Amino acid sequence: MRKPSSTPANPFVSKFTVVLLMVVLVMTGCGLEEEPDKVLFINSYYPGFHSTDEYLKGIQKAFEGSNIELRTFNMDTKRNPQVEFIEGKAREVMKEIHSFNPDLIIASDDNAAKYVVQPHLRNGPTPVLFCGVNWTCWQYDLPTPHVRGILEVLPVRDVIEELKKYYPQATKLTVLSELSTTELKNKEILDPLYKELGLTPSYALVNKFDDWKKEFLIANESADLIFTFTHGAIHDWQEDEAAEFVLQHIKKPIFTVEEHMMPYCVLGFSKVAREQGDWIGARALEVLEGKPIDTVEMTKNKLTRNFLNRHLAEKIGFTPSKELIDSCEATRH
Repeated sequence: MRKPSSTPANPFVSKFTVVLLMVVLVMTGCGLEEEPDKVLFINSYYPGFHSTDEYLKGIQKAFEGSNIELRTFNMDTKRNPQVEFIEGKAREVMKEIHSFNPDLIIASDDNAAKYVVQPHLRNGPTPVLFCGVNWTCWQYDLPTPHVRGILEVLPVRDVIEELKKYYPQATKLTVLSELSTTELKNKEILDPLYKELGLTPSYALVNKFDDWKKEFLIANESADLIFTFTHGAIHDWQEDEAAEFVLQHIKKPIFTVEEHMMPYCVLGFSKVAREQGDWIGARALEVLEGKPIDTVEMTKNKLTRNFLNRHLAEKIGFTPSKELIDSCEATRH
């Protein structure tokens, strides 16, 4: 047995040894892990909705290989557009923010901007980036020194002007879409554009699939052109049934600015949703690395893709030019 030392331990030496060991560990990176940056993605809608899925893919791709903890909160307000529901979800988002304490918040689409960013986040202190907000953001008191983003601008003028080449006498437009915050905003923004292009719009904004089918039949009898945006807020939507219904009853050209609506449309000029996700992901990395949020420049999406549903085009006798055909991608229908 080792004989105990009669010399008392030197507390200064012990403390010095501990400090020295900690310095060595920090310098070598051993035993200590850097805390991840925390990012909260507020999705106005739900997993499976095409645009926000694409935003998230772009963000996740940008974050690959980085020490970032990404958390998603799905508000599901497209399928539940009632104000009481949305306000309840906004309160849940704020609880999540207080619990998670993110270094950066990313908000997608108008409901997150209107019900979360505007009343709770626009004045900081956490930096916020947004995407998917249609046309303008001034009505949400944005941007601010703490909030920047990319606006979503849809190629509505382009697709209408293209169709008017083939239907120059068209004057009656039916807008057939979901009843949602986004569509009501689209109505306000686009009504003057329709009239500028010589069209008198009527609106059939519905929240039930059966109502959509009824309004489709009415529009095919009364309108010259039919414009449909999306169906995410239309309850009981059945993709295959909708595609077959359109094929059986279509008489007039129906067009869109959303790729996922092409099974039900003749022509589509669509945004590229992934563009916004890529932009947000890149800007998020810059902010997390120290770039002041108020130096991030506001921008708009720029890329478009053209689609032609040849099956439906043949059904109504729509014969596009070779130039238009060459510019369009094939659809799955």
